[in-house]
Amino acid sequence: MFTIGQKLWLVPFTRYYHQQEVEIANVGRKYLTLTNKNRVDKDTLIISNIGACYLSEDAYKASIATEEAWKELLKRLESHRWKAPDGISLNEIEQVGKLIFSDAW
Repeated sequence: MFTIGQKLWLVPFTRYYHQQEVEIANVGRKYLTLTNKNRVDKDTLIISNIGACYLSEDAYKASIATEEAWKELLKRLESHRWKAPDGISLNEIEQVGKLIFSDAW
């Protein structure tokens, strides 16, 4: 999945550092080593105490957009907390539940 020379997009946890493109120098069993010597967990793409990596800047922006859309959806659902919106059927609610929660619905 990861290769030497592959670029990742680093988003620091603090505002004192800038987002930047980083490059993979080594691919290990558990970690990716970057050319700046930081180690990235292959499963989470987290650099401990530094930040998170994404496959690209576009992937990061898509992740942010998804989170913002989710927050907006939850905010709108809160206004229908006690009663389903008019015109929505049980089947439609079940479809949404299955889309969000997969087989657990």
